[in-house]
Amino acid sequence: MYQAGLGVREGRFPAGTEIRELIRHFGKLYAATAVRDDRPGAAPMAGAQLLRLDAEEAGWRVQRTFEPTAGRMSLASLALATDRHGHPLRAPVPLLVAGPADCQGATRIATLDERTGVWGERTLATSARPACVRCLCTHRDRVTGVDRVFAGAFPSGVFSGAYHPIEPGQIAWQAAPELVPCAHRPLAFAVCDGALHVAIGPQLYRRTDGAQPRWDVVCTWPEAAALRGLTTIAARAGGDPAGEGACLLAALAGEPARVVRVDPRDGYRVTDDLDLRDVAGAGDAALADHAMTPIDLPAGRGRATLIGLEARDGRYLVRYPDHHYELRELRDLRDLRDLRDPGRAAMPRLASPRTLAVSPFDATTVYFAGFAPGGSREHDTAWVYAAPLDVAL
Repeated sequence: MYQAGLGVREGRFPAGTEIRELIRHFGKLYAATAVRDDRPGAAPMAGAQLLRLDAEEAGWRVQRTFEPTAGRMSLASLALATDRHGHPLRAPVPLLVAGPADCQGATRIATLDERTGVWGERTLATSARPACVRCLCTHRDRVTGVDRVFAGAFPSGVFSGAYHPIEPGQIAWQAAPELVPCAHRPLAFAVCDGALHVAIGPQLYRRTDGAQPRWDVVCTWPEAAALRGLTTIAARAGGDPAGEGACLLAALAGEPARVVRVDPRDGYRVTDDLDLRDVAGAGDAALADHAMTPIDLPAGRGRATLIGLEARDGRYLVRYPDHHYELRELRDLRDLRDLRDPGRAAMPRLASPRTLAVSPFDATTVYFAGFAPGGSREHDTAWVYAAPLDVAL
């Protein structure tokens, strides 16, 4: 369990109004905090923080605190197996990549080499308006054989880079973006049917690989405010999400909120998967602010998908391989022992589970994290909560 504002390790205070992302990397669990709508009072102003959990029973540590101009960040665990020319490396290079937002307009990438503990940073672009990197991923170009790193930035566009050991962060970034979006943020990447896709506003783009890559719009939802949580899933129960027949799952933000399946092998045919109004108890929750989380079911029963809801409580959805959904809720336990602070009066509000991850320490445990201020001024409301898989399902 983690609650912002509790505990001091190595002289650094864990803070934040929300947890934006949870990822597994190099046998550890990392969390990206944000300070949106923060009201710190007498506490010092801080930017987004990178938190690290080394073991299930260990306490969370502050790996890095960004400056106050960085109110949030994106986060990704990447492993590059080729260099920028497509030549295989002796061993894959694991990199933890962060994209801190910047209210002064710098589009930046910070990369941690876990083997050395050294950070490398690169500014990709500058702007007169606030900038952010909202999504990160890696994809092997099917024509050049290069493992490329992609950063979806706003307002600059989609940048790509490749491994180069002498560059800051060991990534050589291209000077200009491959894709320049219009008025929307790139929200999520997903590789499906061998092609890289990105969701930008209400549009879905596909990359055509090669030395001169091209991005094309393959789907548009004019009625949707944005396409969120883009995730690759198996098209049928028991299928392989990385194999033939995979399709894309995405949440459409808007009225009504819904989930759709997109089949690249059938001309990007779109099928409604869920209308949130059909789920009893879902109310006015918003769908999948961040990535959906595939999770293997016990006893070889296929793979389910967990989808967080932005709501005033801890509700989330479980999508089963047969396409049916169930609504679940994190209950607010009152046991303070795990907080190691008996002076705290209550557990945190387990509201808006924005991000989920299977434990890197135990495959039968799921971590939930989140909170969303929703425009109100908050302080130290970020939380992480662990639950056994059978309880989560």
